[in-house]
Amino acid sequence: MAQINSYTSNLDNKNCTIQITYPILDPIDSKISEKSKARLNKLLRNKFFEARHFNDDVGCNSKFRKVDKAYYMEIKFEITMNLDSYVSMVYSAIGYPAGAKKTSITKRGLTLNLIEGYPILFSELFRKDSGYKKILDETLMEILREKGKINEIEEFEVYKKKSYEFALTDRELIILLEGSKQTSTYEVFIPYGRIKKILNKELFVD
Repeated sequence: MAQINSYTSNLDNKNCTIQITYPILDPIDSKISEKSKARLNKLLRNKFFEARHFNDDVGCNSKFRKVDKAYYMEIKFEITMNLDSYVSMVYSAIGYPAGAKKTSITKRGLTLNLIEGYPILFSELFRKDSGYKKILDETLMEILREKGKINEIEEFEVYKKKSYEFALTDRELIILLEGSKQTSTYEVFIPYGRIKKILNKELFVD
């Protein structure tokens, strides 16, 4: 298990106040090489600071005037899996104008190979010869229908992408979906057993 600390930074941008809490790999963690830690900590900081732009069209926008309502954004993370070789997380940008009851939540996933010092790509989760995209999309459609998010197959087109934002747990693949009619990201939890035949066995142990 990797040793992970957190650091909080506050930014003010005209009418917008942003609080960013991001993870850093502990410098004294001897299980991870110094080179990998430096590379991944730089990546983490960049990713989390990029997240402040997720909701610019809502309210955290430099074009807003002083007379506009104040807008607040909180960026935070949740570790979903922590192993010696891999760490996975979901990080969120939660934005809301002053006085508003409803927030806008945009989520992204990030999974790190701690040994090699790089983020794992969506395509690396699956066997190359498995036809994984078709099978995964069919599984996503089934789950969305089970959850009542869609009624017809055609409705899935608003969510469908070439690759998806994702995170991992010890039992499930989390797919983070955004539809054109949504104001927040929707999380789909897929048990590994449901997609076992397409998973990359080098990453997933039976």
